[in-house]
Amino acid sequence: MCRLGLVKQPITIGRAGRGIQFQTIEAVKNPIRGDHAQLLSTYLKPLMDIPNERLILASQSPRRRQLLTEGGFKFSVNAPDESVEEKVQSERGICSRCSPEDLVLESAFAKTAAIAKETLAGVVIGADTVAECQAEILGKPVDREHAEKMLRLMSGKQHRVLTGVCLWHRPSNARSVHLEQTVLRMDRLSDEQLESYLDSDQWIGKAGAFGYQDGLDWVHIENGLESTVVGLPVERLNDWIDQLLKEVADAE
Repeated sequence: MCRLGLVKQPITIGRAGRGIQFQTIEAVKNPIRGDHAQLLSTYLKPLMDIPNERLILASQSPRRRQLLTEGGFKFSVNAPDESVEEKVQSERGICSRCSPEDLVLESAFAKTAAIAKETLAGVVIGADTVAECQAEILGKPVDREHAEKMLRLMSGKQHRVLTGVCLWHRPSNARSVHLEQTVLRMDRLSDEQLESYLDSDQWIGKAGAFGYQDGLDWVHIENGLESTVVGLPVERLNDWIDQLLKEVADAE
């Protein structure tokens, strides 16, 4: 299991992010489960003003939009077209072809790049989220049977949820990618619990076939941010954007 912490030396990701560097950021331990707005107000510093800049969310996810809104960010949405999403989703499901860290970072980079190339000015934000259990990467289930397989794999075990985030400044093309993880534990599910949950259809569109934000009493965070599980660690965005804009200003 990857141990989070401040990385002193940049790390280069794989094929999709040639030469792009990322840093992992120390996770906040034991967040209080509850209303997102209250949780975010605990961690977020006063929001920065970004003169002459705008934030563009490169995502169709309503949960990421909600997190940004509750975090007080002003932003627009320009999601990648279906071909980009289909390419990303083709690498989903239960697979072991690459590490979950590489997968979320490369996917976040690809989504962000697709929107950055058509953006004249601003900061584009793209993200991707997967779960990982016993070295198996768990993306969004394609059907009920797939969801059941994922949940049975995680039942009674510890697992991780990882979110990769890419920030891309236009027109300078300065960019950075970042990785966050949260460690969770799932209670052992009875057949009755599993069938009831599958019948609810709450697993649809969720990495790992569950959404922590849905208030499930059988999934527990052991270490990390709830927002990472939901799909975007907004508590980190101010610092990441600030760092990116500083690099842009220093290069001018």
